[in-house]
Amino acid sequence: RKAIHRVTFLFDIANRKDINKERLNKEFLGLSVTLALLQEQVTKSPSILGKTGMRQSSPRTAYNMEIPIEGNNKQVATVTTHPTTEFHTQSSLLRRIWTSINHRWMSLYLIEHLFREAHVHWSHHDALVYSFQMMAPCGPGRYEFLSPLVGYCLRFRSQESIESKRTQLRKIWKDPSSFMTYGHACLNQFPTEAAKSRIIIACFDDLRSEIPSTSKHISYHRDCSWLRRWTILRAYILHFW
Repeated sequence: RKAIHRVTFLFDIANRKDINKERLNKEFLGLSVTLALLQEQVTKSPSILGKTGMRQSSPRTAYNMEIPIEGNNKQVATVTTHPTTEFHTQSSLLRRIWTSINHRWMSLYLIEHLFREAHVHWSHHDALVYSFQMMAPCGPGRYEFLSPLVGYCLRFRSQESIESKRTQLRKIWKDPSSFMTYGHACLNQFPTEAAKSRIIIACFDDLRSEIPSTSKHISYHRDCSWLRRWTILRAYILHFW
C-alpha cells in the first residue's frame, strides 16, 4: 500500500480477514518460482530467483533442476536455473517477491486493457505468455520495466484514444518485441516533466472522482466499468514510477 495524492493503494482479499500471512507468503514464493520458470521457457531472458543467507565466497553457477511431470511414467522436465540474487534476510527476499508479483499484475492487466477487443476471443494464457515476451529486452532495473508501461498510461487516457490506435496496437500484439519500443515512443511524446506531471495529476483527480462520497474506497474488479478499472490501473502504475 502507498498513499499518494490522498489515495492509498492496497492489495486485499475480499471477505477474508483471517488470512494466514506466513502461509500466503509461502504460496506467493511458489508462485514467483513458477512464473520465473515459465518466463525462462518462453523467452531467452533469464528470470531472477532469490535465496537468503550470507553471500557465498565461490562463484555462482547455473545448474539443472528436474521437475516431475504429472503422470505414471515418472517423466521429468529439466530446467536450467541461473545464479540467484542473494538476500541477507527473508523479509528482503519476500519484499522482492511481492514487488515482482506487483509488476506481473500490472503488465498483465495493461495488456488486457490495450489489446482485448469486444466480440473477439481473449486467451488469458496467451496474455501471460505475451507479458513475458514483451519485457524480455528490458534490463534488470525497475525503471527499465516501468518506463514503457508509463508511456502507454500517458498516451492512452481513454477507451476512445485506444480505439483510435487499434490498427497499431494489433501490430504490437502480433510482435511482442515492439511493445517496449512503442511504449518508449509514447513516453517521449511528453518531453518535459511539466507535461508528464499534468497528465499524472489529472489521472489521480479522475481516480478521486470515481470514489463516491458515501464510501472511502473502490475496488478493481470486473463488475466495475471499463473506465474505472483503467483509471485505477493507470494511477497504480504511475504511482510506482
